[in-house]
Amino acid sequence: MERRPVLELEGISKKLKGGFALSDIYLTLYEGEVLAVTGANQSGKTALFDLVTGWLKRYDGTVRLFGEPVSIRNPQQLRKYGILYIRQGYDVIESFSIGENILFDDAFASKDKQKILERAQAVLTELCLPLHADSSPDELNASQKELVKLCRVYASDCRIAVLDEPKAILHPNQRKVYENLINKIKNQGKSLILITKQPDDILCLADRVLVLDDGVLVKDIPAAELESQRLRRLLLGAASGKVFDIKKKPRSARTVLEASHLRGEEVLRDCSFRLYEGEILGVYGDEDSGMEELFRILTGFKAYGGEILREQERVDLQSPYDAAKWGFYGFWNEDFEREFFRFYALSRQGDFEGSAKDRKLKNLGRTATLEDMGRLAGGMFRNPYRAVDVPHRDRQKKILDRVDKRPFEIGLFMEPFSMLDLRVQSEFLENLLTEHREQSFLIFSHDLDMLHRFCGRILHLEKGRNKN
Repeated sequence: MERRPVLELEGISKKLKGGFALSDIYLTLYEGEVLAVTGANQSGKTALFDLVTGWLKRYDGTVRLFGEPVSIRNPQQLRKYGILYIRQGYDVIESFSIGENILFDDAFASKDKQKILERAQAVLTELCLPLHADSSPDELNASQKELVKLCRVYASDCRIAVLDEPKAILHPNQRKVYENLINKIKNQGKSLILITKQPDDILCLADRVLVLDDGVLVKDIPAAELESQRLRRLLLGAASGKVFDIKKKPRSARTVLEASHLRGEEVLRDCSFRLYEGEILGVYGDEDSGMEELFRILTGFKAYGGEILREQERVDLQSPYDAAKWGFYGFWNEDFEREFFRFYALSRQGDFEGSAKDRKLKNLGRTATLEDMGRLAGGMFRNPYRAVDVPHRDRQKKILDRVDKRPFEIGLFMEPFSMLDLRVQSEFLENLLTEHREQSFLIFSHDLDMLHRFCGRILHLEKGRNKN
């Protein structure tokens, strides 16, 4: 049976700021297909579909929808053509309820709010999501907001959906829910374009993969013909020809951190490990392993039992302030809106030494709120509460950039690369080798493949205990 094209791009070209250009791109999306569009950061993935959907103006080439040439002048025309574009980091309106965000267009057109909420609740029930249509998005974390946006795609009458990095900030325990939602949307007969750097999206969900590199389409390949190693080469860039694979070895046998029989209040039951000078130690586990609780204990956000030694001296981590004082640098990457400024503020604690801010930060303890930390960190940005206006990828890169600027002895990173492509990952890890030879690092991740490439040893947690 011949597949019917629903979207065709013919010779799309555009010069953008900074000398970057999209060059002569041809693309076809078929009915009911999941098409993954991938490539390194700044390869042109998002810019291409910003052009197609009217967010960027004036381009060379032709766009065809269902065989007819069209020119979408602004995003408001998308519904007319049966297209829904979910942009990265946007599209949840805080002043709307969850239900109104799901039935977004109908919420504007209808005066019967109760009917909208009832229909939205039926969608949530059908998709087995434990959310309430009449609740505010303020009550949701970043992962749940991404799922709400996918519910909008499922509930809409669109024929084509373009999703920009829909999985990047999902918490690991939401990723199976995400894959289930994508498959349900596909079963509706809708055509999907996933702009993504996530290997699981490409290998497990996509029918076909397009690879962009510096504004040029370099590969158009069935997803079934890809395997993990080849995919990593493509994500690093067509010209690189290699997969970055590095393991930072300990500088010496000196133990800089030792944890004995750590236990927490939730999942962690009995965890012990040693971290050596100059080492990158990976920490791996599933959602019920206690990995995240261990991270929060070591950064002072969770109470614990057991013993922690720094340079053979026992430490008592009662607060994030204590962790910072003992030389820990924490990077947390689950829920950006709630966690970003906490650790950004803590990374500046040396600037507060002996000051009133220093004393206030110490007194906050584990109960620090985003607003509390934001006030103390007020000198970092003109308005420290506008983090939600910064794309998630840029927030992540900004915090990683501070590794070079802050004094610390042990870096703790929770899922540090979820928004970053392999090329940026490689540059960051290479920087750790050359500029941070004396520091030690703990990288917490559910991505075992990444840990094997970057870490000399891996601590595997299972049900709150050491597995290895």
